[in-house]
Amino acid sequence: MIPIIPTQLRIWQQNLNKSLTSQLHLINTAHPNDWDVLILQEPWMGHTGTRSSPHWIVQYPNTYFSDRSKTLRSLIFINSNISTNSYEQIHFDSTDVTGIHLTHDTHKIILINIYNDCNHNNAIETVSEFLSQKFPDDHIPDDTHVIFAGDFNRHHAWWEDDHNTHLTSSETSLQPLLDLIYRFDFRMALPPKRPTLQALSTGNWTRPDNVWCTSHTLDLFIRCDTDPGKRGPNTDHLPILSTLDTRVIRNEKTPTRNFWATIWDEFTDNLETLLSNRSEPKRLESDEEF
Repeated sequence: MIPIIPTQLRIWQQNLNKSLTSQLHLINTAHPNDWDVLILQEPWMGHTGTRSSPHWIVQYPNTYFSDRSKTLRSLIFINSNISTNSYEQIHFDSTDVTGIHLTHDTHKIILINIYNDCNHNNAIETVSEFLSQKFPDDHIPDDTHVIFAGDFNRHHAWWEDDHNTHLTSSETSLQPLLDLIYRFDFRMALPPKRPTLQALSTGNWTRPDNVWCTSHTLDLFIRCDTDPGKRGPNTDHLPILSTLDTRVIRNEKTPTRNFWATIWDEFTDNLETLLSNRSEPKRLESDEEF
């Protein structure tokens, strides 16, 4: 296959509320020609895993295979066209965090998908520990772009609409996220005050989902916005769609035959002609005949 190098990385992010209907809608809506990475929070999970298609390679948290007692709430789907030589999975000791490391030449992108629980900050602490080990001086170099996105379940006037001031999370629950942002100089890629969830009970719009990136990465974002028209059924979260001005190595798929277009009358006539020129079948009686 001939490698092709598109100049954009396209990411679809969404919480699916553990709904199979919602996940099937996304898989059938996010065409692999249009999207490179799907980062999902609260995906649908069955007894043997999630639901996908041959167009996507699923990145499971490695702990999912060793301990099925924990609910899996973070998955990354990677377009099967993307060269497997251009990325590797980042392994976290959590079923709420998944990550991949994309590389092209000297260019590196670390993409982390987070589901942060309403009642604790284990996912935030897992990501903070990973970044602390990788960048012990708290400085992320310019050739490395870190993006962490997902459902944070935290509310703050910084990103919530003014009518949601009553939703501000407690200092205890919010501080680990703010510490991570300040420590590594992360910036908000999704514009503030942009709602991402419509509560099914009240219809109120809130902002639990977000996209953060290193300060020097913000210039790579061509687009980072929600699309209410693509929300789909059985989920109250809007998709967040991002396009980055960066390269990703993809393989051009080898064309395959379209058997639906077969003219069967002609096919049958040709097959009969070919078979009539062959000798009659017979039983093989020895190894030599075989």
